[in-house]
Amino acid sequence: MGLALFGLVLVQLGLAQTWAALQGLDVGYIAAACAMFAISYVIKVAKWYWMQRRAGLHRSWVSVAHLYFGTRVGGLFTPLRSGEFVPGLVGDDKAAVLAITFFDRLIETSQTLLTFVVVFALFAYQFVAPAGLWPLALLFALVGLVCVPFLWPERTVRGLLGALDWLGRRAGLHRLGWFARLEALAQDHVARFFDIAGRFFTPRTVTGLLVVTLVGWVFDILVYFFVFRAVGAFLDLMVVMVSMMTLAMVNFVAPTPSGLGIGDLSLALILGPLGYRGEIGAFLIVVRLLITGLTVLGYVLFNWLDR
Repeated sequence: MGLALFGLVLVQLGLAQTWAALQGLDVGYIAAACAMFAISYVIKVAKWYWMQRRAGLHRSWVSVAHLYFGTRVGGLFTPLRSGEFVPGLVGDDKAAVLAITFFDRLIETSQTLLTFVVVFALFAYQFVAPAGLWPLALLFALVGLVCVPFLWPERTVRGLLGALDWLGRRAGLHRLGWFARLEALAQDHVARFFDIAGRFFTPRTVTGLLVVTLVGWVFDILVYFFVFRAVGAFLDLMVVMVSMMTLAMVNFVAPTPSGLGIGDLSLALILGPLGYRGEIGAFLIVVRLLITGLTVLGYVLFNWLDR
């Protein structure tokens, strides 16, 4: 479904115009985007290195980088970025890795929502908010309300475990070996999970992680900024910020991997009125290939170094 919708978006933007923009791709700007991606991920891996030390783990920097890129690869190819939790479910130190993954996602989502509200308010104040931005603002507000219960993660997760147990009994799943093992695994690790997560829920730690996340996010914006310029779309930096946040938030809620198709449609609705069509199509192709390719490359590299 995602690929079909992505193709439809490209058709609506104009395949000929998109191809023309791709032919004029500026390699210098692409190189700059790759450099910004690398700096961003160095910051994110450093954040995870500090978090795993806080959680009582003592992995090397290379091992942490391997783990972090593994979560990112899992998130790229699964709906709702749910695959980010797979390394925590199958590797060592399950409770610690799951707690770090959960808290990092919570920090990233909070920071993106807060920044989007600020940028959207600036757009609205200047009366230049694109029409497509209003429904997205409502969507993000609803996402924020849905995320409120996760401010009390222990109550939320214990409630989910209770619901899982109730559903299992109603459906007779307890007689299945795999379900019983899954529930036992969850119960065994839940206490350690909340012990570790509790180490992050302090004002000083939350503030520090938000600041580091914001610094990494600046370089993420620059990745988008340079890719836009590489395809010939010289957009205002604030428009680039909205573009990145749109794709980031849609990735969290879309039922397609990495928000494929749905995020692209949202971006086309916002940027279409600005007069860029083929450039937007080229941007969508290049930015997805660039981020996916570099993330997979990083995972392969650190997987090899971590042997």
